[in-house]
Amino acid sequence: MKSVLALIAIFAILPLPSSQYERLTSIIAGFLNNNVCEVESDGQRLNSIIKNLSIKNQKDPQCCEGWSRPNGIIYGEDPCFTPVCRQSCGKGEFCILPETCLCVGIYSDCFFNSQFFKSQDNTDLLIESKKDHKLVGLPRSNHTCPVDIPQFVSAACLADRQTELAQSQTIYALRQTPDFNNPLRDPTVLIPPLWDADPGTAFGVAFSDPLENPWFFSYQFTLQDSANLAATFLTTGNNSLRDFTVIEDYKALFSFFYDAQLALGNQLTMPSDLIIDNFSDDKVFAEQRLAGLHPLQLSRVFKSSCPQGWKLIGKHCYKAFRPYHYTNWHIAQYKCKCNHGRLPILSDPTEAKLVNKYFKTWYSRVYVGAKYGKWLDGTTVENSYNTPSYFRKCLSARFSRYGLRLFYTSCFKPVWKVVCQRDAIFDGTKVSELKPFLNPDFGWKNAIESKLNSQTFGNTVNQALEDGRIFVMQFPELRALPQGPDINEVPTDNRTMQNTSSPIAIFVSNPDVNNGQLLPVAIQMDSTPTSSVFTPADGDNWSIAKTRAQLATYVSSQLVEHLLKTQFLMDPVCVVGNRHLPLKHPLRQILRRHCVGTLTLNKFVELSHIPQFGQYDNIATAGFAGFTELINQQHNSFSFNDLDTFERLRKQGVTDETILPYYPYRDDGKKVFDLLRDFTEQYISLYYDSDADVVNDFELQAWADELSNEATGTPNSANGKIKDFPPAFQNRRQLINAIHLILWTASGQHAAVNYPLLEYASFVPNMPGKYYDVDGVAGFQPERFPTGSQSITQVNFANLQTTLRHDSLLDYGADIEDPPAQALVTSFAAQSSTLEASLIATNLQNVADGHLNYAYLFPSLITNSNSV
Repeated sequence: MKSVLALIAIFAILPLPSSQYERLTSIIAGFLNNNVCEVESDGQRLNSIIKNLSIKNQKDPQCCEGWSRPNGIIYGEDPCFTPVCRQSCGKGEFCILPETCLCVGIYSDCFFNSQFFKSQDNTDLLIESKKDHKLVGLPRSNHTCPVDIPQFVSAACLADRQTELAQSQTIYALRQTPDFNNPLRDPTVLIPPLWDADPGTAFGVAFSDPLENPWFFSYQFTLQDSANLAATFLTTGNNSLRDFTVIEDYKALFSFFYDAQLALGNQLTMPSDLIIDNFSDDKVFAEQRLAGLHPLQLSRVFKSSCPQGWKLIGKHCYKAFRPYHYTNWHIAQYKCKCNHGRLPILSDPTEAKLVNKYFKTWYSRVYVGAKYGKWLDGTTVENSYNTPSYFRKCLSARFSRYGLRLFYTSCFKPVWKVVCQRDAIFDGTKVSELKPFLNPDFGWKNAIESKLNSQTFGNTVNQALEDGRIFVMQFPELRALPQGPDINEVPTDNRTMQNTSSPIAIFVSNPDVNNGQLLPVAIQMDSTPTSSVFTPADGDNWSIAKTRAQLATYVSSQLVEHLLKTQFLMDPVCVVGNRHLPLKHPLRQILRRHCVGTLTLNKFVELSHIPQFGQYDNIATAGFAGFTELINQQHNSFSFNDLDTFERLRKQGVTDETILPYYPYRDDGKKVFDLLRDFTEQYISLYYDSDADVVNDFELQAWADELSNEATGTPNSANGKIKDFPPAFQNRRQLINAIHLILWTASGQHAAVNYPLLEYASFVPNMPGKYYDVDGVAGFQPERFPTGSQSITQVNFANLQTTLRHDSLLDYGADIEDPPAQALVTSFAAQSSTLEASLIATNLQNVADGHLNYAYLFPSLITNSNSV
């Protein structure tokens, strides 16, 4: 609490910078290099441009060679233009260059401004980009530089942008950090590059920035309010004079802070009663993997890509079966379905060729998965010998050494062999990869089969592995982590903090039981083969094992998934964005909304959370040495592609809704993820008409160059150290993907790993940051949890992280400058409201079915940025 109060005191002595910065002067040069006759100087060049555009007071001037007026006229008073333009010009535009449509207008009664060129007759000439044609004929006072990519703005506007960035680069830069692989590096120094600014500068910028200022004062209030709550709790009754000895003490602490948030009018997600009353329940423990603080932990376990007896060919498994006495197309499909497969879909010609090679000695006809000219996956059948008709609807195949032959026959013509296909398993954790870490003396098979009770799936281990119903939760990132001392240790209190471990938990799914049942089977206390293993039959030892698993979940979720992969990841994105993307750049228009509070908040984290004896050192068992190395190791192995959390879930093998029907993080998150993808695609399309537009956006390319760990060639290359971020954008699809992942990370993913802190980590027995051995205390007893003062620190931390919701997803439409973009943002904000209504209905049904409530990904509860 002292560290929080110390932070509050900073604001009284902040050296705030001036509200306005001096503008730098610049020379506008190289405006147009075409259609200029005998140019010898800038002045002559400008006069030549004016001449060839036929500004008034010139008598029928002649166009330069290669240029003409409408209808091919050489002489006259109309502007000259190139007769063939590579793109269609809009209303009020002229094709001035082969690649460019420009607007030409005459403005009177206005003073000279660097955004305009002055003609010889003292008339201001405006030459703007193709997307600024709305300015033609408007009074000078209405003119502003447009929101656009740099190649489509005037030289004057470009000069303004360069001046702005030059000033911004004096404020924003990334701290140079050591190379992780350098054996001489200081292990106490963080590797992720963050904003290189002292606290006074950082807080001063937040104070003076109109966009940051409201958040800044809200966060100050949150800091003060959270500190006051902790102080009030300590002065209530005898709380300051006693320690916690029973579970009710922790409930009282939780309720005090939880009720305070309700009093502030915060919309909370309400699984609290389940947590404080049923935290030791196995179902509550299991469903926190699907709807809790770390919903990215589970991985399907599989033995091999194909079940026994099936052959892996390409991306699928194949097996031949004896048919029934009379097998037509429909019966063959049923036969495959009974064996968890389908008739083969041979739409991939490479795989089809391999299948024929495997079955080529048959020379007999089999049915395949196509009817009426379409494969069962909806793709069109190609290269069939004949075409479907009323009497020949179903596709057959004949395998032979002469090649595969596809042809249509009657659906009722019997066949004498059946070939089935099923998806091969490549995603998840292989048994052979997991086995070296498991205790070989424990009866894993019996333990797993004791929890398999499906009515429609097989209930042996092999059958469950084939069906993808066995899951593992493990923490490889916590293996062999350096252990820091317990800074809360009191030598005379007979309490010893347990070291960080890397537990392994096994779960099984019974999808058809109790509306989707996930059950814990066993927990191994660490990832070494000699570690103890406990099951639900082991009483207090089982409760302790779940507590150790929850402790590991807390450390991994908050230090890796939350701090590193959302807050620290966004820091260089925002810093480098400020350095290379001016305010009038379309991407800066939205990215700055998804950066609100991020840089200043990370400065608070550096001051209060990260240092030795800071918040994490007080709360987390790994200690300062452990969490510093954890963050550094994970940053070293992190890839920008990891931000695609739904590709990550696919690789973990947990996307099958028939096996895991209740998984609200996956299902709700995918809908928000897709909404942001559609928004990003349409927003990018407003400004980038082609891949060439992306390549030629030099401001964008400078942003990528400094962020990407793979970039080379400039002094700032690779400063951001983000692996697999494009060092240069080559096309629109690449840009859309990058911006989409950034928006998702700053908003939805951050909400999912931050806001559950209140419900799940504020009730300390459910998810303690530390766990103790206490002399004279055996079994699962409250005395082994963090003390009262430690618990107040943990709960106060969770309250601080979850109280403030400064904005909501895509709520900034009215603040966007460009009207088409403003309309687009507003439209998607409305779509997010429609989506929320659907998510609320699904959540209510889940709760009615007995599952945990999950509202963290309701769009109205998602902030645009990592602002807490």
